[in-house]
Amino acid sequence: MRHFYLFDIDKKSININKTHPYSLFKLFYELYNGNRNNYDYYKKIYGSIIKPIKRKKLNNNLYDIFKTNLFYTKFMNNHYYNDYLENEETKIVINNSYIKVDTNNVKPTFFGVLNKYSNLFVCDFDNNDYFYLENVD
Repeated sequence: MRHFYLFDIDKKSININKTHPYSLFKLFYELYNGNRNNYDYYKKIYGSIIKPIKRKKLNNNLYDIFKTNLFYTKFMNNHYYNDYLENEETKIVINNSYIKVDTNNVKPTFFGVLNKYSNLFVCDFDNNDYFYLENVD
């Protein structure tokens, strides 16, 4: 099972970190692992580089796209995609500052829909994997 965290990055920060995505990953990794030495510093930087996610709008968009799909269900801010034919089990939780995707697939179906948001930065802290979602085909 993979656990992806998606962050909506501010355009200015994207321009600065586009060629060096490791610095963004390092920042999010430090916050994720709870490094208390520089916590206030990282929290301040985190608040300055991410944009709040428009949770209600995104929830409605995902629901409108997938509501007729037999493999899709929704409960509050949680979206589930369980396609047993393609062996994909994915849960997406939309929070105010990040989106969490738990999946057994390397490229979950939700990535195709979220791909239109060009400033999403994806981190998988367990596997030390990170990328911009727009780079996923």
